[in-house]
Amino acid sequence: MSRDDTFAADWLAMREPFDHDARAGGLAEALGRALPGERRVRLLDLGGGTGSNFRFMAPRLMGTQDWVVLDHDPLLIERIGAVTLAWAQEVGFPSSQHDEEVAVQGWRLTWRQRKLGTPAELLAVLDEAAADGVDAVVTSALLDLVGEPWLRALADWCAGQRVPLLAALTVDGRLSCDPMDPRDASVFGWFQEHQRADHGLGPQPGPDAAERLAAALEARGYRVRLARADWRLPSDEPEMLAQMIDGVAAAAAEMSPTPAAVEAWRLARRAEMDAGHLSMTVGHLDLLALP
Repeated sequence: MSRDDTFAADWLAMREPFDHDARAGGLAEALGRALPGERRVRLLDLGGGTGSNFRFMAPRLMGTQDWVVLDHDPLLIERIGAVTLAWAQEVGFPSSQHDEEVAVQGWRLTWRQRKLGTPAELLAVLDEAAADGVDAVVTSALLDLVGEPWLRALADWCAGQRVPLLAALTVDGRLSCDPMDPRDASVFGWFQEHQRADHGLGPQPGPDAAERLAAALEARGYRVRLARADWRLPSDEPEMLAQMIDGVAAAAAEMSPTPAAVEAWRLARRAEMDAGHLSMTVGHLDLLALP
């Protein structure tokens, strides 16, 4: 998806249930076992959007937790409180909000608008947070949008602080449709080229990001686990399928020498979707790194 689409509030709301269904919950639970159990723990969520990471992880980590969610987008940040309170009410957790803090169960969630796009911005934010203490860094659906120097900066900082990292839902290049189409390989190839292109922050690792970060952390003495966290988009989810078809086609068309061929693929896939005959699988990886 394009950067704008990825961070749009409506897109995040649409994808959240698919994210939560896909994620490797065992990694969140393993992180919880590695955190101090005798006190409140403090987690820093990079590029946290409207707080989806908190809503998935807090019940799985258990214990008392303080979360700090950071994102560059003010439209997302300002929605965290309302979205999280609505979630708490839906699942039956007691909750309250005071200014820019939400309390749910024994967990506290605060948020700040911060730029994270460059390695220098990332390190400034991490150092700021470290002044109050950080027990773990978490992020979701972010690594494939940043450059290689950003990944190295994150690995260096975590290793310097000896804190765990859980990075969820990094796309890994696996895309498939059922039924198959002979044009899939070309369109998906152009889509991956777009993911690896320079979108203003240098060339991106894109679908290689999780494995590159894993290698960087292992070289710094971390124990790293990777687990598949694939979206499965069935034929009865046309809104999500439409977002994926159109997003893949828009990105692929920017790299293709024949954009008309990409549009023909999009229209054919849309017709199959409208007929209830199309499903998709989108590959992601979850990464847990423990010092």
